[in-house]
Amino acid sequence: GICEAKGLDFDEVCIVDFFSSSPTQLGKAWKELFRRVMNSNRYNTDMNLQDKFPELEMRLKLLYTAITRCRHRLFFVETQQSSVAESFSRWMLGRNLSEKQDVADLSLELKSADEYRSLGVEYALNAESQESAEEADSWFSRASMCFKHASDERLMGKAQSHAMIRKKAATVFEKDWNDLKNDVPSLVIECLEEGGFVEEALDLCDRLRDLCSMEEHHLKVAVDVAIEGLKKATDHVLK
Repeated sequence: GICEAKGLDFDEVCIVDFFSSSPTQLGKAWKELFRRVMNSNRYNTDMNLQDKFPELEMRLKLLYTAITRCRHRLFFVETQQSSVAESFSRWMLGRNLSEKQDVADLSLELKSADEYRSLGVEYALNAESQESAEEADSWFSRASMCFKHASDERLMGKAQSHAMIRKKAATVFEKDWNDLKNDVPSLVIECLEEGGFVEEALDLCDRLRDLCSMEEHHLKVAVDVAIEGLKKATDHVLK
């Protein structure tokens, strides 16, 4: 809590639900205070406001204590809708004293490089499990952002390449057969060259084989050979 942190200081401080947890009867006083401060460069004590809402002064002192614990970055996080918090936010934004951030982005900013990397791997695994290419792309984008924050260019590049492969795989089977039977093998090669995406290459080969007609005997044999080689490569990786 804020009181327990008195006398301490931290690089980053998050003040959570300060306004939404404020007693509801103080809402009018907070809004009136923000309105008056917006029209002034200083906070001037209003005796009428003090007499009507004596607890507001204590809440301001508590807020001052919380703010002054911070050395570098200060965050206000409100997990519930609050008209008081919205009034405070408008005042801060209007004075260019702050900027809005998504809570998910905030949680990322407070992580170390190793934590970023670990989260990026988790996001990439989530991407691989998505059936929709669009959903996969969303998760790969998050993974890339994490790897970027971790300054890991190798993993960032791999996540971006994987996203690109998934996008191409989602559309390649929409082509006519003559284009498809040439483009799928090229995409299989790209899977292996871009990042060793064996599972994606294997899935492409399986789908191509299922589409081969009896007249495409030579292509089917070639695909079978490729599938066998990819399965061996997968078994080797697992071992």
